[in-house]
Order: sequence, then structure tokens, then C-alpha cells
Amino acid sequence: EKEEDRRRRARDDEEKKERREQEERKRRAREEEEEKEKARTSRAKADEQKERDREEKAKKEKEKEAERAKEKQREETRRADEKKRDEERRRAEEKEKEKEKEKERQEDNAQRIRRERQEADERERERERERSRQAQASSTSEPDTDKDNEEALSKEAKIEAERQEKADRAARAKEESDRKKKEAEEKKKRDEKEKAERDERTRKEKADREEKARKDQAEREDRARQDKAREEERKEQARRDKEKDEQARREKEEQKKAQADRPPAEKKETAPSGGAAGGGGGGSNDADLSDPSLLSTWQDVRSDSSSTTWMLMGYKGTRNVLSLYDSGEGGLKGFRQAVEEQGQEVMYGYVRESYGENDRAKFVFITLVPDGLSGMAKSKANTHKPTVDAFLKYYHIQVSATSLDDLTDDVVHARIKAAAGVHYGAGKGGGVSGGGEDFGSIKSNAKVFYQQTEKKGTVGGGGGSSISYSKGPLARTTPVSLVGRAGITEKYIKTDLKAEGKRSDDGEAGTGDGDDDAEEEDTKQKEAEKRRKEDEEKKARDAKRAEDDKKKEQDAKKKADEEAKKTDETKRKADEADKKRKEDEKRDQQEAKKKADDLEKKKADEARNKERQQKEKEAADKKRQEEDEKKKKQEAEDKKKQEEEKKKKQDAEEKERQAKAKAPTSSSSSSSSSTPTPSPSSSSSSSAPSSSKSSSATSSSAPPPSPAPHPPRDLISYELPKGYKDAWDGDHVRLPCSPRNVSDKGVRKWDIIIHLLSRSLTNTKELEQVILELNPRFKGKWNFVGLHHYFANVASPTYRDFFFKETLAEMAKLVLDLPNICPTPIPLLHQRRDKQFILSQKQISCLLACAFFCLFPRRNPFKGQTEYLDFPSINFSTLFMAGVSTEKITCILHYFDRVCTDMPGGKVSFHRQVLDGFPVWRSSKMPIMQTIVKSTGAIEDREVRLKKAASIVVNDSSILDDDDLEWISGMLDDEAPASAQPDPVQYLEVDFANKLVGGGVLANGLAQEEIRFLQAPELITSRLFVAELSDNEAMIVTGMERFSHGTGYSTSFRHGGDFQDTTPYDKIRRRQTQLVAIDALDLNRVLGHSATKETILMAQFSSDLITRELNKAFCGFHSDEESDDLCSVATGHWGCGVFGGSKQLKSLIQIMAASEARRGVCYHAYGDMEFSKKLHTVGDLLHKKKVTVGGILLNFTAYMLAFARVSFP
Repeated sequence: EKEEDRRRRARDDEEKKERREQEERKRRAREEEEEKEKARTSRAKADEQKERDREEKAKKEKEKEAERAKEKQREETRRADEKKRDEERRRAEEKEKEKEKEKERQEDNAQRIRRERQEADERERERERERSRQAQASSTSEPDTDKDNEEALSKEAKIEAERQEKADRAARAKEESDRKKKEAEEKKKRDEKEKAERDERTRKEKADREEKARKDQAEREDRARQDKAREEERKEQARRDKEKDEQARREKEEQKKAQADRPPAEKKETAPSGGAAGGGGGGSNDADLSDPSLLSTWQDVRSDSSSTTWMLMGYKGTRNVLSLYDSGEGGLKGFRQAVEEQGQEVMYGYVRESYGENDRAKFVFITLVPDGLSGMAKSKANTHKPTVDAFLKYYHIQVSATSLDDLTDDVVHARIKAAAGVHYGAGKGGGVSGGGEDFGSIKSNAKVFYQQTEKKGTVGGGGGSSISYSKGPLARTTPVSLVGRAGITEKYIKTDLKAEGKRSDDGEAGTGDGDDDAEEEDTKQKEAEKRRKEDEEKKARDAKRAEDDKKKEQDAKKKADEEAKKTDETKRKADEADKKRKEDEKRDQQEAKKKADDLEKKKADEARNKERQQKEKEAADKKRQEEDEKKKKQEAEDKKKQEEEKKKKQDAEEKERQAKAKAPTSSSSSSSSSTPTPSPSSSSSSSAPSSSKSSSATSSSAPPPSPAPHPPRDLISYELPKGYKDAWDGDHVRLPCSPRNVSDKGVRKWDIIIHLLSRSLTNTKELEQVILELNPRFKGKWNFVGLHHYFANVASPTYRDFFFKETLAEMAKLVLDLPNICPTPIPLLHQRRDKQFILSQKQISCLLACAFFCLFPRRNPFKGQTEYLDFPSINFSTLFMAGVSTEKITCILHYFDRVCTDMPGGKVSFHRQVLDGFPVWRSSKMPIMQTIVKSTGAIEDREVRLKKAASIVVNDSSILDDDDLEWISGMLDDEAPASAQPDPVQYLEVDFANKLVGGGVLANGLAQEEIRFLQAPELITSRLFVAELSDNEAMIVTGMERFSHGTGYSTSFRHGGDFQDTTPYDKIRRRQTQLVAIDALDLNRVLGHSATKETILMAQFSSDLITRELNKAFCGFHSDEESDDLCSVATGHWGCGVFGGSKQLKSLIQIMAASEARRGVCYHAYGDMEFSKKLHTVGDLLHKKKVTVGGILLNFTAYMLAFARVSFP
């Protein structure tokens, strides 16, 4: 019996060991399956991403095709419209020619009829005179002298009639010739304008096509590179998957081989002791799950009656103690949101997810180990995972995740679906999967079944040996039914078996294990074969898609080439038709000119005759007028004498009446002298009506001002001064004081301005109310947050009181005195009009004060306002809004403080310079002038001295005559004011301007131009009358005064305090400071904001863009003065900021343009020491070698490479 017991115990130990090994193999197989499932999921994600990429690519291609189709349709429509306009224009011209010819025919007929009628009348008169002579000869004999007188008179009358007729014909011919010349000139101008527009459209279309072709080519190359990269990535991924599968297969074969070669002695060793939770239970490295909230929350998740569907656990900074982070509703979605709120650490989760048609609950065990964790943290997760596994017990699938992408609904549901209802985790405790049949009934049925089996068999010897059943948790590998419900364990629940029955059971179990292994191997082979077929099919699909994409690209390219050919052919035909039309027009013009010359020559004699007759007639008329004037003068003197006598008589009668009334008046005054004198209050009250009466008499047309809460300051008359001249048209500034500036209700706005600005304003709220009352259309649209913030948080209380009591009051007085300060109209400097004029500094301060109160009519942009679209804004409404730098407001208010305290007496000139012709740059022989490079300092820190002032219109009711122009044309040191010594350095400052001068000075901009305008606010006045600059235009301002220091740039700009400008004056009281505003190309706008830096860098080196920049710079630097001693140009990185220009290219362009204008250059590099040194080297080399401007352009590439070698080592 002892031997049998020993053998039985040995068999039991061996059986336990084999079961543990079998469980371990299944566990490893399950883990391998999970890894493969994860790999398959990753591949599925990658395939989905590729599919989405392909769909996105196809979508973009379709959009591009649609855009190209739309572009083609627009192009065709535009061409059809242009063709239609040309046809209509030709028909109109033909009709006009027919009308002119018809008119000429009618005039010729009328003249012919008139001549025939006159000849007939003359013949009739001759016959009448002949008859009368015959009658007189027959009746009486008259003296020969009478007959001679009659013949002379008739001859004289005939000559006079002929002379009058010739004069009329000459006058008509001259009028007709003038009319035709005018029409020819107008037609020529129209043709030139149309030609320029057509050339511009052609150039733009060509540039657009080239740019579009470049973009399409770049996009095709990018797509090809991306496709190639994706294909290589896919191949590399397939190779790695294949290697991984091969390695897993080899490892499995090695494990099987090692298992088969293991000696029997090893199989009989007993298993090591340890916890059932997965190795190391109870050790110091195990996870601590003693927190009671974990168990209660787990039970809530397991319960169908609870709304809690997930829980999240973590370490909370401890080494091995797990705590509950969060729990809640929403299943996977709520769990993902909770994970996002936590940091990067190891976490565990348990989720109840409803999925499938029957909405059956499935449980998921989640282990989250982010990729970015250290190796120690990941090893801790591997160590603690079995303990957490044993705690959670029941789940259908286990998910090991590295990010939230592994926990999407699609991925988890696919895993649940792949599990086909099997509860992998049921063996960890023998539990059931939430719902279904009762576990107790399963256990009792199993017990009854095995009791009946024992009675029938030999187990236990048939002697009624007691059999005990295990009451603990089920084993790890719990068998399941077809629906996934747990069954009995493989232990057979028995522990006391007989030897024969045990051996029989062992044999059956061994057979079952072999069958299971074979089935598992077949299943894996089938899955591998299935994956291989899927991979082959996927490769075939990818190859087919790639071939289709390549074919589509080829078709699109072919289609684009065909469209380009069609476009070129259409353009060629249009050019030929245009050329033919121009030749016809030229021939017609020559013929018309020839006819006009013949007609003019024919009628020249008639005109001379008429002129002689006219002079004789004018002499007679003049003599007659002199006689009439003498007569009228005599009559006026007689009348004046009569009036003086009458007045003397009236004066004498008035004196007599006064003498009669004197006696009673003196008596009444003596009687009233005894009465008491009135108090000051009564006298003032009695004088009030008289004063109000006098004021109403002086301003009868304006209503009296309404009572104000503050005492009114000095008022000016509501009537405009007699010397004020108004101009309310498109060629002059519309001033607020114009009588035609009326409100929507027809009330004159100047009366409203006087009424509102006569009050004393004490805070920004009152100022805002006044501005909005003057601009009622913008109530609710304008905000004054920036102004309120400045005076509430930035300005000191002392300055706030000073501004409202002193500065603002003086600004209001300046506004109210506008008709006297600016009595003559201020011209607008429109495009293509070379014009200049002068304003005094007092006039400028008055205009800026009007802008501060937002008074200029039609200058507030709103929907439907198109009159000033090409002018910048001038009213200060945008300066007061939120987000505007307080430093801007500081600079503007400092200017008003200065001019309202001490008004300067200088003048400032504004010149819009327009050039119609430019140098032929490639053939220019001008040598490169000297270049000085300054690494520090700003352009405006230079003193500027001028030598020239051309024809100037002065806006103070006077025009400079020729003597004045000669006087100011050359500045002599001995004639200069005393403040002009010593002789300052001569520089012409460059303003890196916007097309609309001033840029964002009244908004958010704070670049070089805006800072210069803030330091000298008189420049802001140019925004009132200077329209947008064209490519051949520049604005030149002379005489502006600087009022403020400034430091920093853009957001770092700060007002640096007061600046006392000591620049000397010239002879017309302008400071010798000159600024030229030239706008560089905004390459982001020209090339599109989507263009890369490389594209912008390469595009600006095209010949068209270089020529444009050369012309623009030359337009600003050019001077009509024939002198070799012009002042140098002070400039810097023009167009190299947000406009995207290259410093190397722009500096060379400015040096060439200045040299062509016979000027040197002082270049400010704004602290860039390295660039300063290298630019100095290049400029000095060009000057010493006497390189010409044309020589640089002819070898431009070589010079830029040389520059690059210097500038970019």
C-alpha cells in the first residue's frame, strides 16, 4: 500500500507538472496570438491610412481638375467678352466714321447750296441795278459822278459780301479742323490705353500660366516622391513582418524540439511554489491591490444594474501601490477621455463594452504602457500585470496598448469579434461571463454525472470510497460551451482516484492534448496561408492603384499640354488680328491726316482774310465803346454830384431835428440822475439781451448753441470768412467746413461741429460721444477701448488733466479756425499726375486735429463707398480701437502737446513724382557711385540738407513766381539763417513704404515706415491727399520736423521722449530734411501666400521683377537738377522684412538705381555686423573697378555669385 501510495503521489505530481506545462504553453500561445493580432491590427491601420491617403489624393486631383475646368471656362468667357468688346468697338468706330462722312457731305451740300443761292441773289441784284440804271438813263440824264458813285458802291458791297463769305468759310474750316484734331487725339489716347491694358493682361496671363505650370510640376514631383516613399515604406513593413513571422516560427519549432528532447527525469521534478496570481504572489515586488475602492468599483462594473461601465487604476507616484484614478459611464469613450486627462505612466483599466447585434456585454482588461516610458517602468508593468490579472479575474479579451490609437472602438470591437465569444480570462478564477446559466447548477450536474460514472466503472474500487470535490476556484484553462459559457474544469473535480481509473483518465487526457495540438497547428497554418493570400491581394491592389494613378497623371499632363497649346494658338491669332487692326487704323489715320492738312491749307487764306476783317471791325467797335464809356462816365459823375447834394440836404435837416430835441432830453436826464445806480448783477442782466441780439444779428443763418454742461470757450462766427474758397469735387480735399458738407437730414455739418466742439471736454467718454455724434453712421461699429485704456491705465492723472484742459481745447480751436487757416482748396495728388504743393506747419496741425476728431467727410470706409478706395485712411478712428499699441497714441499726443503749446512756423512740401521714361538698364554706362555702410544707427538719425525746390504751389493763397523759384533753387551758405551753421551732411532718407503711404500707422503696423511717421506725425497728413503709388511713382516730402525719440522695432517699439529738431531751414522756411517713399514688391502677394521661402528667393531674381524694383528706386532717387553733387541716399533693408526680399539683391538694386541717378549710398544695416562688412567689400570693389550699371546687369549671375561668396562663406 505504501508503494502504491508513493506511486500514486508520484503520478499526481507528474500530472500536476504536465498540467502546469500545458497551461504555460497555452498561455504563451495566447500571448503570441495577441501579439499577432496586434500586428494585424497595426497593418490594418496602416492599410486604412494608405487608403485614406489615396482617397484624399484622388479628391485633391478631382478638385484640381474642376478648378482647371473652371479656369478654362473663365478664360474662354473672358476671351469671348474681349472679342465681343473689340467687335463692338470696331462697329462703333465704323459708325462714327460714317457719321463724320455724312456730316461732311451735308456741310458740303449746305455750302454748295449757300453759294448757289448767294450767286443767284447777286445776279438778281445785278439785273435789278441794270434795270434801274436803264430806267434812270431813259427818264433823266444824271451826272456821271452819280453813276460812278453807284457803281463803286455796288462793287464795294460785292467785295464785302465775298469777304464775309470767305471769313465764314475759314471759321467753319478751322472749327472742323480743331474738332477732328481733338477727336484724333482722343482716339489715339484711347488706343494707347487699350493697348496698355491688353499688354498688361497678356503679361499677367503669361505670368499666371507660368506660375501655374510651375506649381503643377512641383505638385506632381511631390506626389511622385510621396508615392515612392509610401511604396518603400510598405515594402519595408512587409519585409519586417515576414522576418518577424519567420523568427516566431523558428522559435516555436525550437521550443517543440527542446520539449521533445527533454529527459524524463526533468518531467518528474515538482513545480516551484508561488502564488496562483502569476509568479511572485506575496513578494515585495507584487502589486498592492488592498485599496477597498478597487474591489467595490470592480463589482459595480461587473453588475448589469450599475451605470458604471469602466474603471482606471494607476500608481499615483508609488512603487507598487495601485489606486483608483477614475470610473464612470460611457464605455470605451469615457475610458479614453479619462486616460487623456492623466499623464504618461503605466495604467490598468477594466471596461464593460456592449457590442454586437444582441448587445451582449463584453469585458475588456486593458494594460496601458506608453512608448515614452523608461525601461524600468515597462519592466514594472510586466511584473505587476499577472497580479492585476488575477484580481480582475473575468474578461473576454486582454488589450496591451501603447497609446489611445490602440483603444479606438474599431480596434477593440475587432478584437472582440475575433475572439468569437471565447472568454480568455475565465480560467483565472473559474468565473462566468456575466449572464447565462447558473454556475451552481453546472457544478451539481457535473457532480451527479461523475457519481453515476463511478458507480458504473471501477474508479474507487466500487467499494463506496468517498470522493471529494474541489470547492475552490476553477483552473486557468476553463472549457467553454459553444456560446462561451464556462463549464467544468480539466481536474475532473476529483482528488481521490484509484490507480486504474487514474491511468485510464491519463491516457484519455494525453490523447486529447495531442488532438488539440494538431488542430492548433492546422489552424495556424490556415491562418498563415490566409494572411499570405491577403498580402498578395493587397500588393496586387496597390500595384493596380499605383498604375492607375500614374496613368491619370500622364493623362492630366497631356491634357494640360494640349490646353497650353490651344491657349498659345488663340493668343497668336488674337495678336495677328490686333496687328492687322492696328495697321488698318494707322492707314486710316494717315489718310484722315492728309485730308485734314489739305483742307487746312485750303482754308488758310480764308482765315487770314477773315482775321484782317475782324481786326478792322474790332477797331471800329473799340472806338465806339470808348465813346460810350466817356458818355457813361459823364452821366455817372453828374449823378454822383446830385446824390452828394441830396445827402448834404438830408444831413442839414437831421441836425435841425436833433437841435429841436436837445432841450427835453437834457431835462429828463437831470431828473433821472437822482435815482440810485444799478448793481453789477442788474447791469449784467440788462446787457444780456443786447449781447444776444447782436450775436444773433451776426449769425442769423445759424441756430444758437444749446446749453452745455460746461462753459463754452471762444466761439468763431458760424458764417465762413469772405476769403474762403470752397472746392467740393474729385480733384480737391473735401474739407469739413464746406457748405456742401451736410448730414443725412440736410443739416450743415459745420454748424454741428461748431456746436459740439465749443464745449469743454473733460474725459474720454465725452470725447467718444462727440466723435460719434459727428459720425452717427458708425455708432455701434467704432470702439474706443484703446483710448479709454490709455487714459485710464497708461497716462498719469496730471497729464490727463493737462491734455483735456489745455491740449484738447487748443486742438478744438484749431479745428474751428479751419476756414481761416486753410482758405484755399487743397489739391488731391491723383495717380499719373506729377504735382507738388506746400503746407505750413500750422495748416498741417489743423488738418491733423480734424483727423483726430474724425471730421473728414467720405473718408470713413463703409459698404458702397468707392470714391476714396485708392486713398489711405486719415481719420483716427482706427487708432482709438482695441489692440493698437499705446506707444502710437503717446507719439501722436506728444505732437499735439508740442504744437498746441508752441506752434512752429515752418513749411512742408509734398511732391508726387511721376516718371514716364526709365533708363535702358542693360546699356547704362553710369559707373557705380561710392557706398558707405553703417552697421548701427537709424536712417532718420541723419541730418538732411537739400539743394533744390522746383515749381511749387503754396496753399496760402499765393503762388511762387519765377523769381522766387530762382531764389530757392540754390541754397547759399551766406544767405542761410544763422541756425544753418555748421553745414549739415546731405542725405535723402528712404521710407520703406506701402503702396498706400503710411501703411498701418493708424492701425496695428509698426515697421520702419510707421515708426518714421510716428516720430514726425506731419507725414501722416500725406494720407489725406496722396493716392496709391503706381510702379512709376514716388512721394517726396521736404521740411518735416521730428518731434519724438523712438527705440525698438515692431512690438518692442517704445516712445523715447521729446526730440528737439535743430535741422536748419531753407529760404522758404522748410527744414533741410527730405524723405522719399517708395514701395517694394510684396513677394508674398505677388507669388501667393502659399509659396515657400525657396520659391520666393528664386522668383525675385527674374528679370521682370528686378527691372520693376530698379525703376521704382530710380523714380524715388531721380532729380531734374543737372548736378554731379546731389545728396546721397540713406537707406537700408528695403523690402526685406515681411515682403520677403533678399538683402543681398535689394542692396545691389538700390546701389545701381542711386548710381544711375548720380547719387551715392549710405546703407544702414541695423546691427548686422557681418552683412555690413561684406556689403562694404562688394560696394568698394564695384566703385574702385569703375563697374557700370549695365555691366552688372549683363553679368548679373556672376556678380550675384561673387556677392554670395562674400556674404555666405
